[in-house]
Amino acid sequence: MLKQIRCDVFRQKTIIFHDGLNVVLGDNQGSNSIGKSSLLMIIDFIFGGTSYTDHNSDVVRELGDHQFEFVFEFNNEKFFFIRGTANPKDVYESNENFDKLKTISLGEYLIFLKNKYPLPSEHISFRAAVSLFSRIWGKHNLDVKRPLHTFPKEKNADTVVRFLLMFNAYDNIISGEKKLKLLKDSRLTLNKAGKYEYVPKITKTRYEKNLLEKTQIEEKISSIKDNIYKVALNLSELVSEELFRLQEEKNKLIRERDHFRARLNRVNKNFKNKHADQKFEKLVEFFPNVNLDKLKNIETFHENITKILTEELKKEKKQLELEINYFDEQITKIDFKMDALLSNDGQSNHLIEHMFDLSTRLKSIEIENNMYLKSQHIKNDIETTENDISENKKQSLIKVNDLVNTELVRINDNIHSDKRRAPQLALDEKDYEYKVFDNTGTGKAYTNLFILDLAVFEITKLPILIHDSILFKNIEDKVVENIINIYNEHSSRQIFIAIDTINRYSEETQKILKEHKVISLSKDLLLFIKDWR
Repeated sequence: MLKQIRCDVFRQKTIIFHDGLNVVLGDNQGSNSIGKSSLLMIIDFIFGGTSYTDHNSDVVRELGDHQFEFVFEFNNEKFFFIRGTANPKDVYESNENFDKLKTISLGEYLIFLKNKYPLPSEHISFRAAVSLFSRIWGKHNLDVKRPLHTFPKEKNADTVVRFLLMFNAYDNIISGEKKLKLLKDSRLTLNKAGKYEYVPKITKTRYEKNLLEKTQIEEKISSIKDNIYKVALNLSELVSEELFRLQEEKNKLIRERDHFRARLNRVNKNFKNKHADQKFEKLVEFFPNVNLDKLKNIETFHENITKILTEELKKEKKQLELEINYFDEQITKIDFKMDALLSNDGQSNHLIEHMFDLSTRLKSIEIENNMYLKSQHIKNDIETTENDISENKKQSLIKVNDLVNTELVRINDNIHSDKRRAPQLALDEKDYEYKVFDNTGTGKAYTNLFILDLAVFEITKLPILIHDSILFKNIEDKVVENIINIYNEHSSRQIFIAIDTINRYSEETQKILKEHKVISLSKDLLLFIKDWR
């Protein structure tokens, strides 16, 4: 636990803390700007927070950069640290004289705190556990209607997850989410590989066609193996059939190639132009008085139109030439196959090639279908995992809802002697609602915030609880007294509060607050050595 904080800019240089309730006590005039909230913010800073350097920038401006020397004690062993405003992302391990021994990062320091304080879940960070329940003026977690938000724009779903982690009710879901991420990454990888044709990507229809073709190929291969002698005797017939098939394929390719050649010839004709002077020479011989300039202007217009179309013609010509080259290559390949079949040893070569082609196609089908089955398996696993996660979340939400709402009723009844209706937390997978019934006044709203925090503190391993004086301002005196009594029941963990005008409360409550006081502040006794009010 936190034992002490020392700082040169404190009026009271060293502040000592103890187990249970720790009270920053203001005066009975309710004086403002005396350091109550600032000290709570410093305590939050000691526990790894960052709001002090942002919200309390006026302290640095007026007093300059300063550092805090503080002590923790766990299992009768003391640990000494230093953290300052100049480099708040660094924490220094020190000896009892606060000589700096080693620099560690803020992240490493928070891991130290997480290891020393028993958190409800290994999957929640130390700051995620304590930051929400460090409710201090200047932080952004004081919205009584959205009490699970550490800042207004925090995602609703994130607040629910963090709250479930506080009750160790999300760990079983995390393993499922990790599995789901791996599955979705695998699916994404397969989809990208299929998109860029690194692996075959087929549909269910193609898969079923492959199965049929696979059966046919296997039958052919089996037939060849079982009747190799018969196949050899009838190979000439197979060759003839193959030659006929190849010739038909070649004829088809020639027709298509000739079609593109004809189109290419028409394009080439469009490139042929004659000069206007040559075109009109004969015309002048028969009609000497003809307006040759006017005719040339008309021809020039036509030539300009032709120039505009030239680029399109070039593109078309290039594409047509590529198409013709493709068909020439395919025809050449067929000619090669036909020559091989007609050669003296073509029969044996054809048998080998035929078997090879069948085996190759069979392997290709197996690869395609295996990829399809794998993608379907991943898809089914994703659906199953998502359903499992959803069901686990549903059960966790029900469990935590029941647990918290039962405790809300208990604490509400302890705080309100007239048995007012308790608030109710309604958790959903992606959002939540903190329901307030009947009384919607400011005092009841802040009371309900206390009730929620105390319920969580009671039934979880929340390390610390911090409540600022602003939270007490609009609450009935008797309710505050009952809250103080609940604070006083906790002695194993630390609660830090700031409160003033305690003369309005009962003598018993005043006694508790004074006994647990760690510092008294007033308009004449400020936290810091300088008054810049």
